[in-house]
Amino acid sequence: RTKVKVSRIWKNGTNLTKADKIKLDDARNWIKKTKFVHKYITDPTANEIISIHRILKNRINLDFSIYDYIKDDNSRTTSEAYLKLGQITNVLKNSISGAMSIPVLSAVQLNKDMDIADSDRIARLCSSVITWKPKTAEQRRMDSSKCGEYALTVRINRNGDFMDEDDYIDIHFDKKTMRICEAEDHHENREQPFGK
Repeated sequence: RTKVKVSRIWKNGTNLTKADKIKLDDARNWIKKTKFVHKYITDPTANEIISIHRILKNRINLDFSIYDYIKDDNSRTTSEAYLKLGQITNVLKNSISGAMSIPVLSAVQLNKDMDIADSDRIARLCSSVITWKPKTAEQRRMDSSKCGEYALTVRINRNGDFMDEDDYIDIHFDKKTMRICEAEDHHENREQPFGK
């Protein structure tokens, strides 16, 4: 929103220009006027997740939830973690998104094979799986520099279409301002590398 470099913000504001300060103040005021709520709860139970969402739905008419992120830190066995991660996914999809009509966006860790780590129940129970990852050397070679450095792929979508494994949406991630957006240009299925 502000496009102010993160490195300027992190240094106690000592590197901020007057224009940067105005942009940040405008952003703070915008945040105060919206329905943003942050709850930090480690390892919540399914009932806690449901209760928090129910309270916020009643108090502020919560209309979108970002759950950061589906994980399990306390299970003693792999099978216990597998079940718990599936349970959290089920609660987010059915109890929150379905029963309360609150769309939910969440993240999960990927394993070294770029698949969902720890529980395939997450993929089986959620509505959509979208991967966001750096483009491969081959993708970068085939795309123009305006196509962004990241590839977003809809791998599972129970509400509509999904993409082929080799197709993707071009994404630009500006690390300096932490801004993520669709790339300025889009790749095409080319037989030759870009520019040849």
